[in-house]
Amino acid sequence: MKDFRQLVVAYCLLCNAFLPVIKANEEIFRMFFRYGFEQGEAGEPSGQPTEQDIKGLICATNDFLTDSLKNYTKKDNVEVSAIEIDWGYEQFVYEGSEPEAPRNVPVEVNFTTVITATDGGEAPSNREMWEATKYFDYFAYIKEHLWKIPSENFFKETRGLWYEPFIQEPVTGKMPQNSECPAPST
Repeated sequence: MKDFRQLVVAYCLLCNAFLPVIKANEEIFRMFFRYGFEQGEAGEPSGQPTEQDIKGLICATNDFLTDSLKNYTKKDNVEVSAIEIDWGYEQFVYEGSEPEAPRNVPVEVNFTTVITATDGGEAPSNREMWEATKYFDYFAYIKEHLWKIPSENFFKETRGLWYEPFIQEPVTGKMPQNSECPAPST
C-alpha cells in the first residue's frame, strides 16, 4: 500500500510539473470561439487554418481581450494572453435561437486566458472577466482586429462569431503559448 501511495504522489507531482505556472497576480479563464465565414465559394476560405494562421488570430485576440478588459474595468494595468491553444475544423451549423448568430461556423478555437496585473497588483478575477465578456464589442473584434491581421491569414475572411466563456482550469492544447506577435496591418 505504501508503494501505491508513493506512486500516486509521484504521478501528481509529475502532472503538476506540466501545468502552466499561475502567479499570485494572475487569474485564468477559458474561452471558446467559433468563426463563421461568408456562405458560398467566394467567401469561404479554402482549406483549413494553419498553425501560423492560429498564431495571427491569437495575437489579434490577445489585443482585443486586453483592450476590452481595460475598457470594462477602467484599469490600464491589465493584460490578457492566451495559452494552451487548441483548434479544430468541422462543418458545423449553429442551431441556436439568436437571430444574429452565424449559422455556418466551421472553425473552433479554444484557449486559456491568463489575466495579469502588469503592475504587480491584483488582477481582475475570472468572475469579473466572465461578466465583462457579455459587454465586449465582438463586431469590433472582427472589424478592428481580425480583418487587420498582417499578411494573408485565414481569419481575415471572418464574418461572424459565436463564443462561450468558462471559468475553469487550463487544459492542454496543441500550442502551449504564442509569444511572437507582429504589428497589425492598417
